[in-house]
Amino acid sequence: LEGDGFARVGGTSLGAPGECTREPRAPNHEGATFLGLCRAMTSADTFPEALALCESGRHDAVDKLVQDIYGGDYAEFGLPGSLVASCFGKLVDLDPKACKEEDLALGLLRMVTVQIAILAVQIALRHGCAGGVFFVGGFLRSNPIAQRL
Repeated sequence: LEGDGFARVGGTSLGAPGECTREPRAPNHEGATFLGLCRAMTSADTFPEALALCESGRHDAVDKLVQDIYGGDYAEFGLPGSLVASCFGKLVDLDPKACKEEDLALGLLRMVTVQIAILAVQIALRHGCAGGVFFVGGFLRSNPIAQRL
């Protein structure tokens, strides 16, 4: 998309289809960070399996929210109680083995998605492109949960 006022200023490119010596677990390596961690934390082995786990997960079962710390909204700073204060913060007090893998998968998906957004905004600001950021790639294309975030 370079030209016409667009410039690629960040992202990853891990190869085109068919460049792998084996069938990839994630087509075109989409969501490799998410899938690699999800495989370590759950029974999911492929990107579609990991997304399927997320469908029935509850991130607030593993993420510590503002309301978990302050009992509700933190109005003084304009923070809603539903805002994530610490990804996987509840695991400090819980046995991770007792957590549902669906909750772990969704917590991970949300964490990775938010980090992508934070990095994109910071890169755009650094390059003077804050007026518009476009997210493209397999991780978002085939991921309706991340698209809603």
